[in-house]
Amino acid sequence: MRIFSLASGSGSDYEFTEYQRLPFEVDHEESVLEKWLESNPDAILEGGGIMILGRQVRTNLGGFIDLLGVDRAGNVVVVELKRDRTPRDAVAQALEYAAFAERLDADALERLLRGYEGDGSPTLVDCHREYFDLHEAEAVAFNKDQHIVIIGQRISPEIRQTASFLGSKGISVICIEFTFFQAEDGGRVLSQDVVVGKEQTRGDRLESGSLPVISETEFLNTCDENGKELYSRILQWARDKSLSVRWGSRGFSFGVDIGGSRVVVGYAFRWVPPTSRPSTRLFVTGQESRARRPRRRKRSNLFREMRKQRDCSGRRGGSSSAASTAP
Repeated sequence: MRIFSLASGSGSDYEFTEYQRLPFEVDHEESVLEKWLESNPDAILEGGGIMILGRQVRTNLGGFIDLLGVDRAGNVVVVELKRDRTPRDAVAQALEYAAFAERLDADALERLLRGYEGDGSPTLVDCHREYFDLHEAEAVAFNKDQHIVIIGQRISPEIRQTASFLGSKGISVICIEFTFFQAEDGGRVLSQDVVVGKEQTRGDRLESGSLPVISETEFLNTCDENGKELYSRILQWARDKSLSVRWGSRGFSFGVDIGGSRVVVGYAFRWVPPTSRPSTRLFVTGQESRARRPRRRKRSNLFREMRKQRDCSGRRGGSSSAASTAP
């Protein structure tokens, strides 16, 4: 990464001055970066801050966690500076600290906060709510999960590979590279780059192509006479009951909207088994009906209600209306 300062020159021209990268050891101690991170916890993670609960937190095994905090969701965050440790030691120590942090309950986190902020500080819940500006209706359960953040001037390939593997196994490890730059006039810049775990700090939108949606006429045309009668009656019954009907690429679902959420009552779709001829299937609240098999089985409440509404002169429900209780 190259960084330039931009200054107005003569006329409409600009003067660019490149910042020179400084080795971290030249004029900075790790403690300086630790203090800076402690004072600027929102700069640690992209898209989410950390409320610091303690610095140099002593563990049960005699180690010291550089920074320990909680995120907006109440998860514990272990922040560890890589220093001059080998990649294997850096990852092992971070995992050791996370194992210690997992054992901390809300009372232990509260004691850490009071030791860090002072006994006169508000409670952990109040501090957390105020820090993240939570609504009164937002409830947080602390330490449901733990996140590891490894910070260094250079994250080695060994650490990156191990951190990515741990992430694939459900252990959240985020690696961040910090770099110092200095311009000729003495001005300094600190940059950061998330090199592992960026997908954990942002929610990318996933997009995919979709199959064409089948229409009611197309769906009914794929059914035999019994199926057409059955599904026509189901669709009419759903409309009469003001149920929502949604069509997909192979069939439809019908359901009811409750409190802004849609609860599906049943599905009907065209099914093509690998070793048999195509058929249509109906699933209703855990029960299944195949429109082509004339078996007498226990009927669901849906079919009993539909049967009551049938015209006395009509035929019996047909072989397609059989339904069995799913195992």
